[in-house]
Amino acid sequence: MSGDLRTAALAANPRTVVAIVSDHGFSATQKIVNLRVPFVAAGLIKLKSVDANRPPAVASWDAQAWPSGGVAAIVLRDRKDEKTRRQVDALLAQLKSDPHNGIARVLTGSDAHSRGGFPEADWVVECASGFYAGSALRGELIAPAPSKGMHGYVPDQSAMHSSFFMLGGGVGKHPLGVIDMRQLAPTFAKILGVKLPSATQPVVAYE
Repeated sequence: MSGDLRTAALAANPRTVVAIVSDHGFSATQKIVNLRVPFVAAGLIKLKSVDANRPPAVASWDAQAWPSGGVAAIVLRDRKDEKTRRQVDALLAQLKSDPHNGIARVLTGSDAHSRGGFPEADWVVECASGFYAGSALRGELIAPAPSKGMHGYVPDQSAMHSSFFMLGGGVGKHPLGVIDMRQLAPTFAKILGVKLPSATQPVVAYE
């Protein structure tokens, strides 16, 4: 389909520029990490009365895991609660110490914020290769993954790099290496002949 569109566009106007961009990379997965399960066991998340025929519901929580693909944000209900902070810190360190638990890194909130993500997080847990964050409140910490691919890992992983291809009038044939995705908008603006004064990144050297 994209090949047909490119051929038709260039036939209509050889100066046409065709660009293909993916929004993120993807990593193969086999297992999920249900961080909420040990949080429930530790009393950090309290459940309502459990009906075996229905999904469990949360009654209250002092620390919560927000799964987001390859990572999970860990959030304290009360950031001034140092006792709970120490408890969560110790629990995360314990979980990470066992490689079978599928945890690659535990980032502090400030580290995550400096990377541009999760402004409300007190910690960010990054899953290891082949794992992603689940949302179950009971059951096993590690379970088979329903999805066989996932994104949302910390972006310094090469598997998270997006794809970018461009051809057409004025576009040279050369590899770009790794570029910042924020360079695309000013690049397209230049091709279209419009100004984008809010752009913070340089134009891609495509000529």
